[in-house]
Amino acid sequence: MSQRIRRVMVALCVLAMATAGSACGQSQAKLSVSKFEAFVTAACDCKDTACAEKVLDEVVGYVSVRKKASVTDDDRKKLKDLVQRLGTCLSKRAVPLKRIKEAAAKL
Repeated sequence: MSQRIRRVMVALCVLAMATAGSACGQSQAKLSVSKFEAFVTAACDCKDTACAEKVLDEVVGYVSVRKKASVTDDDRKKLKDLVQRLGTCLSKRAVPLKRIKEAAAKL
Protein backbone atom coordinates (compact mmCIF):
# COMPACT_ATOMS: atom_id res chain seq x y z
CA MET A 1 0.00 0.00 0.00
CA SER A 2 1.42 3.37 -0.99
CA GLN A 3 2.14 6.13 1.51
CA ARG A 4 -0.45 8.34 -0.16
CA ILE A 5 -3.21 5.77 0.22
CA ARG A 6 -2.15 5.12 3.80
CA ARG A 7 -2.36 8.87 4.61
CA VAL A 8 -5.74 9.14 2.90
CA MET A 9 -7.07 6.28 5.01
CA VAL A 10 -5.80 7.88 8.21
CA ALA A 11 -7.56 11.13 7.30
CA LEU A 12 -10.73 9.23 6.46
CA CYS A 13 -10.59 7.29 9.71
CA VAL A 14 -12.14 10.37 11.30
CA LEU A 15 -15.06 9.94 8.95
CA ALA A 16 -15.51 6.32 9.95
CA MET A 17 -15.53 7.14 13.63
CA ALA A 18 -18.09 9.88 13.09
CA THR A 19 -20.30 7.77 10.82
CA ALA A 20 -21.55 5.59 13.59
CA GLY A 21 -25.32 5.60 13.44
CA SER A 22 -27.57 7.85 15.50
CA ALA A 23 -29.49 8.17 18.71
CA CYS A 24 -32.26 6.16 17.07
CA GLY A 25 -30.35 2.95 17.72
CA GLN A 26 -29.12 -0.01 15.72
CA SER A 27 -31.54 0.30 12.80
CA GLN A 28 -30.18 3.77 12.08
CA ALA A 29 -26.60 2.44 12.37
CA LYS A 30 -27.39 -0.11 9.67
CA LEU A 31 -28.80 2.69 7.55
CA SER A 32 -25.53 4.51 8.10
CA VAL A 33 -23.52 1.53 6.85
CA SER A 34 -25.71 1.13 3.79
CA LYS A 35 -25.47 4.87 3.05
CA PHE A 36 -21.69 4.71 3.39
CA GLU A 37 -21.67 1.72 1.00
CA ALA A 38 -23.49 3.94 -1.51
CA PHE A 39 -20.87 6.67 -1.06
CA VAL A 40 -18.07 4.17 -1.70
CA THR A 41 -19.79 2.88 -4.83
CA ALA A 42 -20.30 6.43 -6.09
CA ALA A 43 -16.64 7.38 -5.43
CA CYS A 44 -15.36 4.23 -7.11
CA ASP A 45 -17.60 4.85 -10.13
CA CYS A 46 -16.21 8.36 -10.60
CA LYS A 47 -14.18 8.96 -13.72
CA ASP A 48 -12.47 12.16 -12.57
CA THR A 49 -11.30 14.16 -9.57
CA ALA A 50 -14.24 16.57 -9.59
CA CYS A 51 -16.72 13.72 -9.24
CA ALA A 52 -14.74 12.13 -6.38
CA GLU A 53 -14.50 15.47 -4.58
CA LYS A 54 -18.27 15.88 -4.87
CA VAL A 55 -18.75 12.48 -3.25
CA LEU A 56 -16.32 13.48 -0.49
CA ASP A 57 -18.40 16.62 0.14
CA GLU A 58 -21.55 14.47 0.36
CA VAL A 59 -19.85 12.16 2.87
CA VAL A 60 -18.83 15.13 5.00
CA GLY A 61 -22.37 16.52 4.93
CA TYR A 62 -23.83 13.17 5.89
CA VAL A 63 -21.34 12.52 8.68
CA SER A 64 -21.41 16.03 10.14
CA VAL A 65 -25.02 15.68 11.29
CA ARG A 66 -24.24 12.31 12.94
CA LYS A 67 -21.27 13.25 15.12
CA LYS A 68 -22.83 11.97 18.35
CA ALA A 69 -23.94 8.66 16.88
CA SER A 70 -23.37 5.30 18.49
CA VAL A 71 -22.53 2.11 16.61
CA THR A 72 -22.19 -1.59 17.22
CA ASP A 73 -18.77 -3.24 17.02
CA ASP A 74 -19.91 -5.12 13.92
CA ASP A 75 -20.94 -1.91 12.17
CA ARG A 76 -17.70 -0.22 13.24
CA LYS A 77 -15.73 -2.98 11.47
CA LYS A 78 -17.86 -2.60 8.36
CA LEU A 79 -17.33 1.17 8.38
CA LYS A 80 -13.58 0.73 8.76
CA ASP A 81 -13.51 -1.51 5.67
CA LEU A 82 -15.68 0.94 3.76
CA VAL A 83 -13.39 3.84 4.66
CA GLN A 84 -10.42 1.89 3.33
CA ARG A 85 -12.25 1.31 0.05
CA LEU A 86 -13.31 4.95 -0.09
CA GLY A 87 -9.73 6.09 0.50
CA THR A 88 -8.48 3.87 -2.29
CA CYS A 89 -11.09 5.20 -4.74
CA LEU A 90 -10.46 8.84 -3.80
CA SER A 91 -6.75 8.32 -4.19
CA LYS A 92 -7.19 6.71 -7.61
CA ARG A 93 -9.15 9.76 -8.72
CA ALA A 94 -6.31 12.01 -7.51
CA VAL A 95 -8.25 13.79 -4.78
CA PRO A 96 -5.52 15.77 -3.00
CA LEU A 97 -4.63 14.59 0.48
CA LYS A 98 -4.93 18.21 1.66
CA ARG A 99 -8.54 18.26 0.44
CA ILE A 100 -9.32 15.04 2.31
CA LYS A 101 -7.71 16.36 5.51
CA GLU A 102 -9.71 19.59 5.22
CA ALA A 103 -12.89 17.56 4.84
CA ALA A 104 -12.04 15.44 7.88
CA ALA A 105 -11.24 18.56 9.92
CA LYS A 106 -14.79 19.83 9.36
CA LEU A 107 -16.02 16.96 11.46
